[in-house]
Amino acid sequence: MEKSDASMAERREYSVSALSKIEKVMDYLLENPGSTFSELCENVDVPKSSLYQLMRALTSNRFVREDEEKRFHIGFRMFEYGQAAVRNLDIWKTAHPFLVELAKKTKLTVHLGILNENLNGVFLDRVDGANFTFTHTRIGAQIRLETSATGRALVAWESKKRQEQLLRMLHFDMESGPASSAEAYLAECERSVQRGYAVDAQASQPNINGIGVPLYNYTGEVCGAIAMGGLCQELDLENCQEQLKLIQEAAAQISAALGKQAVPV
Repeated sequence: MEKSDASMAERREYSVSALSKIEKVMDYLLENPGSTFSELCENVDVPKSSLYQLMRALTSNRFVREDEEKRFHIGFRMFEYGQAAVRNLDIWKTAHPFLVELAKKTKLTVHLGILNENLNGVFLDRVDGANFTFTHTRIGAQIRLETSATGRALVAWESKKRQEQLLRMLHFDMESGPASSAEAYLAECERSVQRGYAVDAQASQPNINGIGVPLYNYTGEVCGAIAMGGLCQELDLENCQEQLKLIQEAAAQISAALGKQAVPV
């Protein structure tokens, strides 16, 4: 290899290494906002000297923000990029006004979620209702497919082949509620399809119920899910016909706007 070729290869290797270090830092701060430099050193697999230089560069370019107590947070520049990426997603642009209207009518918090290319559930949108604000969900966060209404709606209407792929990635325990094993989860998926909606009966958080329904694109494939959630007294799963009607209507309207053809009666 000529000297210039070797130099280019070294630069490419360095670039990949630098990106890997940035990814580790940003992933950690996403889950642990307000971390100190010492905490980053302890928990992020990056040498201390490299981490110091990296944090200076990320901070000066607004990818990371350092507060008055010397704690680090995801910076506003990342927020700008994230918002731009979300706005470029047709499903977000299409669904958002319907979610706003649904939250207004039900007074419940409404979520939009998708499965990304790695088959991880991700929240794309959240509109808070007047009655209650979730504290454990945020746009861009990973969805617990095992327990949440959004997650269960994303899986229940998928093909058997896709469900098999997803099951290999999921983790079940007693906190998953009735669906505490792969077999029980598949049975719950079948019940969801039969009744036309998925439920979260306090599996994600105590005293919080949820209802989720799938969204379809122009090919008739599941492309996402929307869900509503609130306190048990506000979303009684035994007496939620009116709320269920509203979310199913919203899902049908979003799917139609995404190009799904109406099924002849």
